[in-house]
Amino acid sequence: MKTPRSLLPDLPTLTVRLTAALTERTGWPRRLVQQCERAYQLARWPGGAPAGFQRTLEAAKIYLQFRWLGDRPDWTTDEKHRWRLKELRRLAKRLALI
Repeated sequence: MKTPRSLLPDLPTLTVRLTAALTERTGWPRRLVQQCERAYQLARWPGGAPAGFQRTLEAAKIYLQFRWLGDRPDWTTDEKHRWRLKELRRLAKRLALI
C-alpha cells in the first residue's frame, strides 16, 4: 500500500529534522556539531543556505526536544534527562520565544 504523499513531511523539512537529530547533544564538541551542520548546508545548498536556515534548524531542534519529552513523559522529572529541558529553554531564548 502506498503512503499518500500528503501524509509525508516534505523533503526539506525531513532533512532539517534529521540534521537536528544527528547533531543533538551527543557528547560531540560544539565545533564538530557546527562542522556537521555546515556540511549539510553545503551539500543541500552549494550556493549558500537560505536566509532563514539557522532559525529553521533551531526550530527543528525544539521540535526534537518536545518529541522526545512527549514520548517519554517520565523524562521530564528524571535528572538524567534534565538537559533536554535546559536545551529547550536555551533554544527558545535564542529564537526569542521566551
